[in-house]
Amino acid sequence: MADPEDDQQIQQIVAKFKAIRDNAIYEDPNRVANLREEMQENAADIWVSLRAIQDRVKEIREFLGAATDEEDSDVQDQDLALDDSANIFGMMAAVRHVAAQMAKREAHRKWRSACVQIMSATRRAEELLQPFLLVDVCPEESDVFTHHTVSFHLQAPVEGSVTAVTWSVTEETRTQGAPEAFNFPEVIPGGETEAKMQALEHHLLELQNAHKDSDHSDIAATLHRLGNLSQQAGDLNQAKQYFDETLRMKRSLHGDGDHREIALTLHELGSLSLETGDLKQAKQYLEESLRMNRSLHGMIRDVTATLHALGNLSRRAGDLKQAKTYFDECLRMDRSLHGDRDHPETAVTLHALGNLSRKAGDPNQAKQYFDESLRMKRSLHGDRAHREIAATLHELGNLSSDSGDLNQAKQCYNESLRMNRSLHGDRDHPDIAATLHALGSLSRQAGDLKQAKQYMEESLRMIRSLHGDRDDPDIAAMLHDLGNFSRRAGDIKQAKQYLEKSLRMKRSLHGDRAHSEIAATLHELGKLFVQTGDLKRSKLYSEQYRIMQYAVDRDEGLSVMSAPLLQCLYSVAWRFDMWQLL
Repeated sequence: MADPEDDQQIQQIVAKFKAIRDNAIYEDPNRVANLREEMQENAADIWVSLRAIQDRVKEIREFLGAATDEEDSDVQDQDLALDDSANIFGMMAAVRHVAAQMAKREAHRKWRSACVQIMSATRRAEELLQPFLLVDVCPEESDVFTHHTVSFHLQAPVEGSVTAVTWSVTEETRTQGAPEAFNFPEVIPGGETEAKMQALEHHLLELQNAHKDSDHSDIAATLHRLGNLSQQAGDLNQAKQYFDETLRMKRSLHGDGDHREIALTLHELGSLSLETGDLKQAKQYLEESLRMNRSLHGMIRDVTATLHALGNLSRRAGDLKQAKTYFDECLRMDRSLHGDRDHPETAVTLHALGNLSRKAGDPNQAKQYFDESLRMKRSLHGDRAHREIAATLHELGNLSSDSGDLNQAKQCYNESLRMNRSLHGDRDHPDIAATLHALGSLSRQAGDLKQAKQYMEESLRMIRSLHGDRDDPDIAAMLHDLGNFSRRAGDIKQAKQYLEKSLRMKRSLHGDRAHSEIAATLHELGKLFVQTGDLKRSKLYSEQYRIMQYAVDRDEGLSVMSAPLLQCLYSVAWRFDMWQLL
């Protein structure tokens, strides 16, 4: 066992119990009104916390070594005393209480018993979470349990920034660690994320003091967790700072060789870059993560998670052939793992291939993929409402809308909306906002402009309630769509307000980089001023659009220059038939 006289070892064990305590901070079980709904919202976050707790317990056990007879007599009840063994929040509260009691030197005789109790509780919690996260709960000696970042599927988040009327719930993600979120943070009950951040920041300071600011695996793990939480909260700059420091520290600890912990953080940085729209940087991180995992002969799920992310990246970059290569390999590996049986990972990959086929202009193939994904998900989840079912219904609605079958599209969207509202109640949620937007676009296609405006404005209100006052690509995209809608409806003043707000926000988000989203809104403003008869301003915006779109299409990296310089460059090139030289 740990030597009570060894201060350094005792301090490390105490610090690990404190880490367990901080990882188990969740909603007060007595305040949870709807247990299933709260588990649905927090499932991914709890799963990562459970893995971190299990890792700390194993590390404590290594310090403790073999049990003495005296300690064996203390290991009696191996399960925590719980009022409700099906209430995961009560279970986390019990773990937190035990860890807090053990985080002191005088409790050393009970440390082994506490480890057994905590590990037993986390096993039970994993079983409760399995229907929500769709992971396989593996026995303790499985290789999955040698790492706290086992891959899981988070139900489909909303894809971000769009300027057309085809906003989609498209990218169901597969991650090696915390959930990959595209623009929308996961909806977490108010104050809970902040409380977790504060607890982890306090724990980080304790660890840094204990290790005298030297690099340590516990510090790296805490920084990684802070990066996950910052990303969930939508603070992407802070998330990147945490992940960058995590990567630096892991490379310091593990040297220049390949290591699974390094591959994990590279994957997270790739996912974060994908969320911010920096596809070039995302590709570098993800390809390095993939290479590293393959060289380590790591778990297939780590490889497929990164293949899936690279498939989404290639699709967004417009390289559909490469995206299909990634997704096809992902599907092949899924089927090698799971055979012919229905499995959530296979369903997610089929959904992704449906999106890809739709974008490639093959609606028949897309429908086959989506139909098979939907059948599989309904087989897995039964008649109950589920976000993954709602996501595929949404995509089938998009497909029907593309083909002009507005009645079928409306049925799919309405079922998706009903399902999401049954899951989220009266709370604002990104999936609901996405489907309201789609219904607005559908109503516009059907000629019901009044209904279309109601759907779109409700969607915008919901997005703003989720994002607050900060500039955000999804808000900018919605403002663009409402500007387009208002222009077509003849409300020029309202259209101008929406489009100018959208342009300001997009420029704030993308800085001096040429970007397709900025180009789209410049183009829309050019068309708007044609309608008003202001041809001078129309020409100015149109010329800015053409040069920026040229730079985007050819990836020349042209920066956004001042309007007069853009106008001069375009005019000279056009006048002297030098466009090809730009």
